[in-house]
Amino acid sequence: MVAVIIALLFALSSADEDTSEEERLDFIEYSDHFARKIILTISAAAYSDNPQECLSHRLGKVTDTYQYSFPCQDGVCSGFVALLHKYNAIAVGFRGTQKPGQLIQQGIDALLSPWSEWKHGGRVSGYVKFTYIRLWANLEDKFKKFMAEHPDWDIWVGGHSLGGALATLAASDIVESRIAVNPDKVKLVTLGQPRVGDRKFADALNEQVEYSYRVVHWMDVVPSIPKTGYWHQGEENWKKTKMDEYEREPTVKRKRFLASISGQHGEDSVYCSAKYLPTSISDHKTYFGKVVSDYGKGGCKT
Repeated sequence: MVAVIIALLFALSSADEDTSEEERLDFIEYSDHFARKIILTISAAAYSDNPQECLSHRLGKVTDTYQYSFPCQDGVCSGFVALLHKYNAIAVGFRGTQKPGQLIQQGIDALLSPWSEWKHGGRVSGYVKFTYIRLWANLEDKFKKFMAEHPDWDIWVGGHSLGGALATLAASDIVESRIAVNPDKVKLVTLGQPRVGDRKFADALNEQVEYSYRVVHWMDVVPSIPKTGYWHQGEENWKKTKMDEYEREPTVKRKRFLASISGQHGEDSVYCSAKYLPTSISDHKTYFGKVVSDYGKGGCKT
């Protein structure tokens, strides 16, 4: 009898550990699993000319993927929307920088381009806003169609590098334009995202999008630019490790700790990556053990 009870307890324990992904993704705090599996996949897929291939390899049944791209600076700017049936979620992803030249050029453009008023609060980089407006003008109708068909689904918005900056504007727009039936369904997570706007913009977005996180890989140089007048939104999850696929890190408790964004300690505080002078492009390219752009172009095959 004792052996039976022990076996039963072990089975219950194992069942708890094997909780379905759908249940594990019902959360209000930062989830390493969500960032590592879902957001990495969405961000990587945006680098592919066939994002559905990448999404399907990692996230089960995916349909109605629609992508729009156009030439910009030293590369191609691109975004997509897709239906993730396994998770009852709508994915919105944006492509990031692909070449060091583009990376540098975008930093210069953001610094030199005039500020542009953002319709939902504050000012943002004119370069980022122009790129977003052109992409979203071609994605919005498809996204609205998805929302009409699935009003109760989650909305997962992500991107790497410049893609993260574009994702930030998209999340703000989706909420404040009342496209999302339930704003609490919107989850924004970015990888290696540069600063997008001024402090007023950052504060406004923090009010608009409750679930907003920025993942930063160790000495990634991009989150530290542009500097003058720019502020980060959301809560930073700073990875001081190699972020390999098999790492298991504790979930960071959700609290609006503003030391790295707009709180009493100021944005560039000793509590986040801003305490250092990041210089690594390698750390920028690699998140969760994957070179994000290569991973996406290769179909997100493990």
